[in-house]
Formats: sequence, structure tokens, C-alpha cells
Amino acid sequence: MNKFFAALMTLIVIVTIAVVFGLGVMSLGGMSSGDSAGGREEVPKDALTYGTDYIDWQYLHSDHTTQWRRQLSDTGQPYIRLRQVLTPDLQIHAYELDGEVIAWVYHRSRCQPGATQALPTANAETNAKTLLCVGDRAGQTWLRGQSNLRSPALWQEHFDTFSVDIDLAQWDWTAARQLNASNLATQ
Repeated sequence: MNKFFAALMTLIVIVTIAVVFGLGVMSLGGMSSGDSAGGREEVPKDALTYGTDYIDWQYLHSDHTTQWRRQLSDTGQPYIRLRQVLTPDLQIHAYELDGEVIAWVYHRSRCQPGATQALPTANAETNAKTLLCVGDRAGQTWLRGQSNLRSPALWQEHFDTFSVDIDLAQWDWTAARQLNASNLATQ
């Protein structure tokens, strides 16, 4: 009978350790108690590189499509920067500042940080565009293209080796403006 109780106590201790270990893994973000095999796949951490020199990106909504972070302009003006990771090699960033939307595209590429790449122009009247090579803390390099828009709108542009086709008007600019207003109020 003593061997039976000893085996039962050993089993209870092992089960308790397994449960505590499982809860510890879940609390560290290894898995979520609400995850299911059919759930939406989150963006892998290695896809969140340039612009992820910052580790404080937060999801704007529970659909996990758009992220945001607070930033300061060169003049010290705070703004909210939005981002969507379309693929591990392509990200779109945009923010509103001084009445216009500044949109950046980041395309993972092998290049020398700081180098620029001139893009061919359609004709002499078209402003020449350049891509800037930027690096991140993970050692990845990205070609960054920029477009300044009057308002959130459809952004379609060909950047020689990749293209952008995204409707920035579909992003939740109201939430970004509210975040920016709350940021200004707390300063």
C-alpha cells in the first residue's frame, strides 16, 4: 500500500510540474491559450525588421494587419507611424505630418547601407526617383522608396525591381489620429 501512495504522489508531482511548465511557456508568449490551428497566422518576428530597430510596434486592432508606434519628426513634432508587413521582404510604412501622408516602402535587398539607386524615369518631365539602402540592427538591408501624398489614397508605383499597390485610405487613420491626440495630451 505504501508503494501505491508513493507512486500516486510521484504522479501528482509530475503532472503539477507539467502544468506549471505549460503555463510558464504560455505566459512568455510561446503560445496563446486562444490559439487554434485554424487561426490567423501572425507575422513572424524575422519579418519585422527595418523599422523594427524599434521593438515597440503595437497592433492597431485585433486583426493583426496594421501596427503603430509613436515617433518624433526632425523638428520634434510627435506623430504616429503605421506599418503593414505585406511579405517578409516587403513592408509599407506611412504617417501624416503637416497635412500630407509620407509613405515609405521597404524591400529587402542586398545593398550597401547609405547607397542610393537611381530609378529610370519614363520621360524628362518625370521627377527622378531614388531608392535609399538602409540597414537594421539584425544586419538586414532594405531598399527604401518614398512617396508624399496629399491624403491617404491608393498608392501604385513601380520601383524597378518591385511595385507598390496598396490603398492607404483603407488604413485606420482615425485611430492613428486619436493615438496622436492622446500622445499630445499626455505631454
